[in-house]
Amino acid sequence: MTDASVMLWGRRIGAVSWDHARAIAVFQYDPAFVDAGIEVAPLMMPARETPYEFLALNRETFKGLPGMLADALPDRFGNRLIDAWLAETGKSQEDFNPVDRLCYIGRRGIGALEFEPAFRRQARAKGLEVARLVELANRVLDKRANLAGCLD
Repeated sequence: MTDASVMLWGRRIGAVSWDHARAIAVFQYDPAFVDAGIEVAPLMMPARETPYEFLALNRETFKGLPGMLADALPDRFGNRLIDAWLAETGKSQEDFNPVDRLCYIGRRGIGALEFEPAFRRQARAKGLEVARLVELANRVLDKRANLAGCLD
């Protein structure tokens, strides 16, 4: 399972786990957050301590996540950047599940929710290679421009 903490304004509201066998996410509110009486998704996911999973939601749209979390997934361009990064690093898209994508977004997503891997490996910090990121973004944009030219 891939696990991540779900944060709201710097406060842990719960955790999400990816069940690889069933290809579905399971979300559970943190007991302290339930006790606070704050409702972030009162209609579909009222704050309670029992786990949530939504088997009936459209897989193509929600990617196996509850709607509240699926809203934070990257858009098409963001997914292309992630896919380019995966290819560049020799990782498989199939092994990079929706919870991994939320963790990749981290604090940079649209909306108030933030995501942190539940288990942090001790790794040596590397410098961010901005030029490499720009190169990846440009390749994604070039592919989109070439496709648009073929459709004209």
